[in-house]
Amino acid sequence: MGQDSFLTESLGRVAEALERAKIDYALAGGLAFSALVQPRATVDIDLLSIAGQAPRDAILEALSPLFEGLMPHAEPMTVAGASIWRVVGIEGKRELIIDFVMSDSDFYRDALRRKLVITFHEHRLPIVTVEDLYLLKRLADRPQDRVDVEAIEQRFGHSLDWTYVTHWLGRWNLSR
Repeated sequence: MGQDSFLTESLGRVAEALERAKIDYALAGGLAFSALVQPRATVDIDLLSIAGQAPRDAILEALSPLFEGLMPHAEPMTVAGASIWRVVGIEGKRELIIDFVMSDSDFYRDALRRKLVITFHEHRLPIVTVEDLYLLKRLADRPQDRVDVEAIEQRFGHSLDWTYVTHWLGRWNLSR
């Protein structure tokens, strides 16, 4: 099984486990970009969640049966006002990185409220909207995020809800 199929098969299993545990989340990051915009390489799963609503213990309990080993990072990283809690699932000689991007902000609440449910690689998944993906990438502002923002603008610039996008950019003092 190649890395790509390992990643998408693992995504399906992770999604099912989180659904069973009633943990509210939405796919974000590179896999969301691949599902909504255009395929691109990525090596991890990024999941948006609300800080405090998805306790780490509940997440670990939901994910532990899926892997031979589970290594949660003790402390989250902080990027653009959000905590990123990394969990590494170990299966044989493979490792799967799952980043839980968590915040208790109004934007994250809106993004989760607006999430879509799509079929991606035969898995039904909650996923952020294109507008929210665009905004998440604007917030992160790493080189790959800038490339992704440009691709979103090229593909969806005419159909994005610019009123919604501009509202959040203005709240964060970012220009369009």
